[in-house]
Amino acid sequence: MDEFLRFEPTVGFMARTVMQDTELNGVAMVPGDRVVVAFYSANRDEERFEHADQLDLDRVGNAHAAFGLGIHRCLGLNFARIQLSIAFEELLAVTKNFRLTPGAPMPLQMGIPLNSPDLLHLQFDRR
Repeated sequence: MDEFLRFEPTVGFMARTVMQDTELNGVAMVPGDRVVVAFYSANRDEERFEHADQLDLDRVGNAHAAFGLGIHRCLGLNFARIQLSIAFEELLAVTKNFRLTPGAPMPLQMGIPLNSPDLLHLQFDRR
């Protein structure tokens, strides 16, 4: 489940307003400027995740940013994990052998979430 969250976070970014003069990576910012923390980028950081652009269901130590970071971490993350676990359990109890439909298009949506599939043609077998 955590690898799916890392690979396709439900929230792609968080915006904040600069409160005091500061500099980040050589860019001067003043109060009122807007800054975006891109979870997509953090979750695909090759320095943190080996083969970051691949979905690796065997990945261990998956410290992704799908639920935010630091004091801005989602308060409902444990409830969300429970809901996702139940959903996966129920789905996998009645289905198996998920696969993409060969030759089917997979258009990507732009915006929020960024570059996620807009349409996904899946095939599966019933248990």
